[in-house]
Amino acid sequence: MYGYKRFIIEIIRCLLAVLRYPCRKSRISTDTISVYATNNQRKALSSIEGELETKHDSLDIYDISIWFNAARLAVWTSKLFIFPFMFFLSDKREGVYFTCNMRGMVFYNRLLISKIKARGVGTVCISNDHAGDIFIISLLLREVKGIKVVYVQHGAVKDSFPSNQFDSIYVLDNETRDIYRRLSVNDSVDIVVMEQESLQPEYSAVPIDVLVCFSHQFYIVKTITLFRYLSKQSDSSIFVRFHPSDKLAGLKLKVLMLICRVSLSSCDLPFDKDFSRARVVISASSSLLKDAYAKKLAENLIWYKPIGLSWDYYNLESELSVAKNIRQLQIQIGLIYT
Repeated sequence: MYGYKRFIIEIIRCLLAVLRYPCRKSRISTDTISVYATNNQRKALSSIEGELETKHDSLDIYDISIWFNAARLAVWTSKLFIFPFMFFLSDKREGVYFTCNMRGMVFYNRLLISKIKARGVGTVCISNDHAGDIFIISLLLREVKGIKVVYVQHGAVKDSFPSNQFDSIYVLDNETRDIYRRLSVNDSVDIVVMEQESLQPEYSAVPIDVLVCFSHQFYIVKTITLFRYLSKQSDSSIFVRFHPSDKLAGLKLKVLMLICRVSLSSCDLPFDKDFSRARVVISASSSLLKDAYAKKLAENLIWYKPIGLSWDYYNLESELSVAKNIRQLQIQIGLIYT
């Protein structure tokens, strides 16, 4: 079911990209460009604007080439019809699916790379290299001579991430610098640790009682159960924080507002400021878990498994407060309040 939902959402996005292209198409006019697929990638790339010595264009990958968008629509539409046959391939279906998926992404992203190369671009800046099209673009750029690749960190990083071959890397802290040094196959890579204070403006954060953080998953029944429980806790102020790239955040917020009084916490507010102002933080499986633990902000944090992925992706289950149901959540909240 999740597979079909993903296909349909991507097909709709591809179709919208094709229809919007005539009004949003961008021209490459500089030697250095930043390319992004999501808003949080765009924000990450904006943090190095002062570091770049030359003027550069910041471009949405869906606004660069109509052929890229058309091919992407064709590939995702074909997946919708190919997917059912995966079930007839027994234990080989996952391997066949990922092989077909990768080849499709390589096909349409080559069209984008060709457009970038034809415009004489010398440097491409990317972020979030381990996800989707941006990951494929980072691989394909290795084959192009004369184009340097600059990477800017976005979110938490693990040693299990794919190896990379960037020319320059901008990271948020020394721990991440060491991880990317190990992941890099380019011995001469230049890794720069950015100054955090200079990246973030000052924010005045009003104290709140409960902050609930979601990833992309939104299990409606379990989420409703959670918010019904929270709504019964006296006059607690409840805020929600969605993933920065979640296109359905507005709709999800309206669903939650039918259950109880809830407010939206802006993703523009740095997560550490958001966590610090809340008495209790309830989070789904997310890179926020790792970021909070690394910054010693996990004292009031509870990883609530029912509202997201349940496996221990960041190997932090033994280090955090974890709840698998409402009863366990109630106990964990009680421990924080006492």
